[in-house]
Amino acid sequence: MYSFSKAVDGITKACLEMDTPITGGNVSFYNESPDGAVPPTPSIGMVGVAKDVSKILGSEIHTGDKIYVFGNENWGLEGSEFLRYVMESKQTMLPELNFKHARSSIKQAIDIRKEVKWMADVSEGGIFDCILRMIPKGHGINLFCPEEIHWTSFLFSEEAHRFIVCCDKEIHLENAVLIGEISEEEIFSIKKEDLFSVDFEILKNAFENTIEDIAEL
Repeated sequence: MYSFSKAVDGITKACLEMDTPITGGNVSFYNESPDGAVPPTPSIGMVGVAKDVSKILGSEIHTGDKIYVFGNENWGLEGSEFLRYVMESKQTMLPELNFKHARSSIKQAIDIRKEVKWMADVSEGGIFDCILRMIPKGHGINLFCPEEIHWTSFLFSEEAHRFIVCCDKEIHLENAVLIGEISEEEIFSIKKEDLFSVDFEILKNAFENTIEDIAEL
């Protein structure tokens, strides 16, 4: 109950700072997973009105399209699923949230939306999660990990107000960084001293079939 109460306090502060209402949501106190009790993390429900549905960003992604990231320039792993499950860390620190920077990043996302094919905020699961959701069947991706960033932070950092976009041309944002390109070959690779390459279909299946696999246990 303490963690739920503090989460609500944080949501309240964010709503006031960003002048954004929440229309509803849900929270689970009693459900369980194979690992034990589900953390009582609130799920936020929000709605918006699209005056022209033809302008909603879709998934018309093709070979050669570029992947950019912009927004938060911190790449910490604090509070990430990677740190919790892979590194089995008991660390409870959370990433810093700067509302001024958040508003700036969101404004950038709004201003550039007409120039991109696909856009998502980087949240739970980091860039890795975004990539698995974005790449259409029959394609893969070559990622370019910046030299100054460790590949684990690059893939799994969940720092707030960071956005990833896909487009077929260069985008003009002050802090946008080219991090990848859609490939015809169905592979997932990171180009940082040829770090690794894996069949994209293996990752996609693991990502999409997790709930089904758990249900069969």
